[in-house]
Amino acid sequence: MPHSGIVFPRFEYPQELDSVVKMLHCYAPLVFAGEARKLEERLGEAAMGNVFLLQGGDCAESFKELNAHNIQDTFRVLLQMAVVLMFGGQVPVVKDLNLDGHSCTQSGLEFECSASYKY
Repeated sequence: MPHSGIVFPRFEYPQELDSVVKMLHCYAPLVFAGEARKLEERLGEAAMGNVFLLQGGDCAESFKELNAHNIQDTFRVLLQMAVVLMFGGQVPVVKDLNLDGHSCTQSGLEFECSASYKY
C-alpha cells in the first residue's frame, strides 16, 4: 500500500504496517484541515517575528507514561508559560505541544542507536 507524503522507516513486517495504516484511515483525523492551515499561518507570523513560538512536550522513548493526567499536566504548564510570556512580553504566543515520543528518526537514518538499544 503506498503511503504518499509519509516517510516510514523500513519495517520488518510490512503487512502489519499496512494493516495498521488501513485501520487508522478509518478513524476521524486528530487535526482538521482548518486547524492545520491556522497553525501554518501562525508559524509564519512567528517566523516573521510578530508572535512568540512556545514549544513543549514529552519526547519519551515509550508511551507507557502517556496518560490523561500527564497530558493534562504538560498542557497546563505550557498554558501557564504562555500566559507569562503574553503578559510579560506583550506579544501573542503560538503554543505547540508535542507528545509523540520517538516514533521515527528525524535524522534521515533508518535507525537511531543508543549504547544498548536500536530504535
